[in-house]
Amino acid sequence: MTHIRTAAYPTERSVEFNLTAELYPAEAYNECADASPRKISVTIRQPEANSDESYAFVEDHIGDRRKPFVYSIPVTVRHGRRQITFILFFKNHPLARPNACLESFVEVGIGGSFLRSDVVVMKAGTRRPGYVNIQHKDRKLITWFMKKICKKQVMAGNLSNLPKGFSANKSTGIVTDI
Repeated sequence: MTHIRTAAYPTERSVEFNLTAELYPAEAYNECADASPRKISVTIRQPEANSDESYAFVEDHIGDRRKPFVYSIPVTVRHGRRQITFILFFKNHPLARPNACLESFVEVGIGGSFLRSDVVVMKAGTRRPGYVNIQHKDRKLITWFMKKICKKQVMAGNLSNLPKGFSANKSTGIVTDI
């Protein structure tokens, strides 16, 4: 699914605010650091104050400028009785660098990265449409399913074709395509 922003232009009634998200960078921040996930702040715009529509401006955090549009894939995680939906945003251009952060999740010798860009993960609201802040416990859950998805895609040899979404069950440890 392509992330399309059709009605995200600022108006007098639109509201902007920032939410916490998780960034899986394609490369290290500097020469001394490793490419590990980090917490970022993403700008969200709503057409009106109490609107159910919200638009995330993740392009500022996805470094590759070769591809003008951003893909989004939902990941539904069942954790006990809770069901949480996260959205993965990425570009995935064949000339872009493989995501070093995601490559570190796969065992040495298997090789390959199924995404070739930065990845931004945001949490979708459960009671109301839109996005919500990622909490500390959510970051652990995100790391868990990102490792599972990386291993699943690389082991299957599916490095370029991604499904429309993923479903994960924390208690069984099973990740399936949607």
